[in-house]
Amino acid sequence: MAVFSALLLWLFVVGVENYVYSSSADLPVKVVDLGQNVSQANELPKVRVKYKNNGGGPVNINANELELFIDAGGLTDGLHNLPIQFSNKHPKIQVVAVEPPFAELKLEAITSRDIVVKTEVAGAPHSDYELRGVKAQVSSVTISGAASAIGELKELPLKLTLDGTETADFSRKIILEPPAGWKLSGQSVSFEPATVQVDVEIRKKKAELVPDELIGQDQPEPPSADVAAAGELGRKTLMAEIVLDAELQPAVREILPQNVLLTVEAEAEDLAKISNESIKLLIKNGDVQSGVYTVKGSDLLLPEGLDLNVTSISPAKVNIRF
Repeated sequence: MAVFSALLLWLFVVGVENYVYSSSADLPVKVVDLGQNVSQANELPKVRVKYKNNGGGPVNINANELELFIDAGGLTDGLHNLPIQFSNKHPKIQVVAVEPPFAELKLEAITSRDIVVKTEVAGAPHSDYELRGVKAQVSSVTISGAASAIGELKELPLKLTLDGTETADFSRKIILEPPAGWKLSGQSVSFEPATVQVDVEIRKKKAELVPDELIGQDQPEPPSADVAAAGELGRKTLMAEIVLDAELQPAVREILPQNVLLTVEAEAEDLAKISNESIKLLIKNGDVQSGVYTVKGSDLLLPEGLDLNVTSISPAKVNIRF
């Protein structure tokens, strides 16, 4: 009985170690070593892999652990039937097969043409302010890719989102990307320039009209941002550039927006000594949570030796894209 039980256990262990599993989800396939004069012109299929797990049981596999690719090195335009290769970084699995093992890759010669850029704004500024204008610094950009991908594309939307904290003019650089509405189906396109600066004009809303019965009576003067607010103190609105610490710089792809507006209160003599260039906002790696940085006055780099009081900062949050 002992020998028979040991034999059954051995057969079970051998069976588990040699059992072939199939990935539960389709995995993407990418193209590598694509030539400079050709562009991908079709969508590649998603595939599944068969694998063994020496530890036993199925495992979750993601694209970071198992990279599936087609090598397009040296290929010219046309239709190519190529093997799907893999680079396995998963510590537990041994890939047995890729299904399907081949995929058709269509390549087309790269073509370029100019298309119009169009700004689209979502959201609104602070409730006391209104959006007066949005202008991109270029009216068109050059798009490059397969002729079948760009043939019908006429304009590129530049999407700008306001979060309700904006109280003054600002500029923002937008990375150009093909919107989901284009439905490129795996085709890739590129833009020149790769980023476009958009200038936004925001103004304070006009005060409500004085009722007829109050016309002729003394009305309080509206406060001004550049005159004395109390005693000998005055105010000044400045635009501070956002800078990153050394740990963040290599990883960050984009900062939205690239500057913040702040109102500084001080005596006239100190106000005259500060400018946009003399103030920075430093973002440290530990302050970024899930791609969002909450603006703090303590992170402002202010000129030394001046008695300054920061009364407001806009926007309240900054988006960090990695």
